[in-house]
Amino acid sequence: MSTASRMMELFAGLDRAHGRFTIKNQTAKGKMVGRASTELSPPTLELWTKHLSGEQGIGIVPIMDSDSCWWGCLDIDDHSVDLPGLEKKIIKLNLPLVLARSKSGGAHCFLFMAEPCEARTMRDALIEWSAALGFGGCEVFPKQVQLAKSEDGKPQDVGNWLNMPYFDARRTMRYGLNLGEAMSCTDFLDLAFSTRVTVDELLSVEMPMSDALEGGPPCLQLLIAQGFPEGTRNEALFNLGVYCRMRYDDWEDKLEDLNHAVMDPPLKSAEVQTLIKSLKRKDYFYRCGEPPLRPVCNKSKCLRCKFGVGDAGGVDVSPQGLTLVKTSPPVWFVDVDGVRMQLETMDLLNQDRFRKRCMETICKLPSKRKMNDWDKMVSELLESRTEVEAPDDAGPVGLFWSHLYRYCEAGAHQARSKEDLLEVSKVWKDDGRLFFRSPGLLAYLDRQHFRDFAPHQIWALLRGGHNGGGGSDHHAIRIQGTCVQCWSIPVFDTPVGDREIPELPEKEEEFE
Repeated sequence: MSTASRMMELFAGLDRAHGRFTIKNQTAKGKMVGRASTELSPPTLELWTKHLSGEQGIGIVPIMDSDSCWWGCLDIDDHSVDLPGLEKKIIKLNLPLVLARSKSGGAHCFLFMAEPCEARTMRDALIEWSAALGFGGCEVFPKQVQLAKSEDGKPQDVGNWLNMPYFDARRTMRYGLNLGEAMSCTDFLDLAFSTRVTVDELLSVEMPMSDALEGGPPCLQLLIAQGFPEGTRNEALFNLGVYCRMRYDDWEDKLEDLNHAVMDPPLKSAEVQTLIKSLKRKDYFYRCGEPPLRPVCNKSKCLRCKFGVGDAGGVDVSPQGLTLVKTSPPVWFVDVDGVRMQLETMDLLNQDRFRKRCMETICKLPSKRKMNDWDKMVSELLESRTEVEAPDDAGPVGLFWSHLYRYCEAGAHQARSKEDLLEVSKVWKDDGRLFFRSPGLLAYLDRQHFRDFAPHQIWALLRGGHNGGGGSDHHAIRIQGTCVQCWSIPVFDTPVGDREIPELPEKEEEFE
């Protein structure tokens, strides 16, 4: 089997799309800057061959339409990361991860499965492992536990993809590491296939956790088991004091006990008393954003702990991984709490609309941000967006023309003469044009649950025509003494997806 075939097998993922990253320049910090785009076509063997030869890089979406995965990854976007040191941590924790240098000089920690694994199960495991490795909060692939689907279960989205290792394999800077040494692509493949695990083996991996804090934050339990980093004892004991206040009535004594039980060496009694006085003066809470908690944070798990962050920590459902589908009008997809959500532009501009969509989709209400903070977050999402070049019929305007085409084609055989137009659902084909009546079309669109446009907007689309010309005409035809109002459009001679879509005129007129 060729190297490209083995890579394609190892990184099996979504089979209807792949990623492409075009590098523009490199920042002073060494990070590659460019534009990410998604191609709506399968990741073929030819594309993998081009990737390995350095002709064009490829990105793979790990989550499949079944909402399961063959592989996952921790994306540690820090070009200063100590790769050999990280590998030693992986080995010490006995994690089934294969380490590789990423495009930006950071780290990709790959998990490979011997069988498909539910995306939620994989994400939960990787998030917990990232905290144990000291990189809590890093990006985790798959980014979704399920892809956005329509009401009838059809996929609406392609998720997020990850740049693959071994681009330009002979001279690559995206190489795997084994015992601190760079590996060839062949050696990487051999190691990756040998480390694949079953779902049962994945679930059996346990992180070192202390049982000293019943119901306490996982970050503190992990730190007690691993040992507090040098220079963080005061900050750590402060957070332990927050836990004690939440759990015990005699919390001051319990904090003294914890100081002697988990600190090495314990803080002096005077220092502990100073912390206790500070905790008494104000209703302090866990300092999740500061060391030593921040690097080992597992907020999703902490939210479920009795004495974790709970409501006081806010509901962490901020949008991540923005994807722009370039339809008319545009459609946006974001990851929210591991679920892929479809949004309109106004859902991103208006924070209240976004919160409403979260309630409707994932039954959670995000904490409200200050307006400036919200605008900043949306701007950052836009800067790092992934774009999908969608076919015309992916948007509402394109879908309208698809429906109109199908309506006319299906109904064209029904009318044998113009007299049949007395029935509103009949379509008459004559001299290269299709004649139809608006009540019949509107009823058909309603049966298809297509309600994106008001009648006056449909009139505007028909007047504008398709493919830059040959628009519709309005007719008043006398049939058997009755004046019949109808429309006609040219017979379609090209597939709907190949036509240009006109802009919607602003003028409002009746559609009759």
